[in-house]
Amino acid sequence: MTQQLPPQPASVRPPIQNALVMAAFPAAMGVIFMLSAFVNYGFGLEGIVIALFENLLPQCMFAAGAFVSLAFVKPPRLDRSVKVLIVPLLIAGGIGTVVHLVYRLIYLGIRSAFEHGPAHSINVGSLVSNVILLTIAVALGAVILRARLWKGELVTGASARQNTVVDALIIAGLVVAEFVVTGLFTGLFYVFTPYGGFNVFGTYFGTELLRGVFVGGAVLLVLAVIRPLSRVRSISSVIVTALIVVGASFVVMAILQVIMLAIEGMLQHVFYYVFFLILWGALDTGILVALAIFVILALRGERVATAGWSVQS
Repeated sequence: MTQQLPPQPASVRPPIQNALVMAAFPAAMGVIFMLSAFVNYGFGLEGIVIALFENLLPQCMFAAGAFVSLAFVKPPRLDRSVKVLIVPLLIAGGIGTVVHLVYRLIYLGIRSAFEHGPAHSINVGSLVSNVILLTIAVALGAVILRARLWKGELVTGASARQNTVVDALIIAGLVVAEFVVTGLFTGLFYVFTPYGGFNVFGTYFGTELLRGVFVGGAVLLVLAVIRPLSRVRSISSVIVTALIVVGASFVVMAILQVIMLAIEGMLQHVFYYVFFLILWGALDTGILVALAIFVILALRGERVATAGWSVQS
C-alpha cells in the first residue's frame, strides 16, 4: 500500500479568502491593544487618540500590508509542506512592516506639527518587537489554516516516537531568543537618545533577558510536564496548550515585575506594568509557542509519512 500525506481536500479556499483569515490575526491583536489602551488611559480624548491611532490603526496597517502580500504578491501554498510557508510569510511580514512604519511616520509627523516641544521619534525597539509579534500572528493563522487541510498530521506528529523534553527545550529556547532580540533592539534605541546611554541599554537588555529566562522556564515546565506535545493532537488542543502557557507566563512575569517595582519604589505603577506591558508579553509568548507546536508536529508528521507510516485522513 502506498503511504503518503493526507490528500488535499476537494475544495480549497481561494488565496484571497486565506489571506483575509491570516491578516485577521494581526488585526485582532490591534483590537486587543486598543481595549487595553482604553483600560489604562480611559475614554477621554487622550485615551481615544492613543487607543485608535497608536494601538489599533498601526496593527491594522500591518494587517493590510500583509493581506496584499498574501493575496496577490506571494500567496502561500497551504497544500504543500509547511516549509514552503517561510518565504511568503517573510515577504508578508516585510510588506506589513513597511506599511506599519509609513503610518507611524505620518502619524508622528502630524503630532509633531500640532504639538509644542521636540519632534516625536519612533521607538525602534518597540517597533521591532511589535512587528515580530504581528508577523508571528500572521504565521499562526497560516499554520492553523494548513492544519485544517492536512487532517491527521497533528495526530501523526504527536504519536511519533519523540523526546518531549527536547521539544520543550527547543520551544523554550525560541521564547528566550525572542526576549533577547526585543531587549537588544529596545536597549540600543535608548543608547542614542538624550536620556539614554549604555547603562540604560544594560538595564533594558538585562531586564528582558531575565524575563526571558523565567518565562522560558515556565514554558519548559508546561511543555515537558503539564502539557507535553504527545498529548497535543488537534488544533483545539494546541490552543489550550497556548492558553496555559499564556497564564503561566503572565504569572511569572507579574511576580517578577512586582518584585522589580518594589525594589525601585514604584509599586504605584503596578497596574500599568502588569495589565498592559506584562499582558502583551504573555500573549506574545502564547502565540509563539502555538506556532512552534504546529510547525514541529507538522514537520514530524511529514517525516513519519515519508518514512512509510500512514497518516489518518
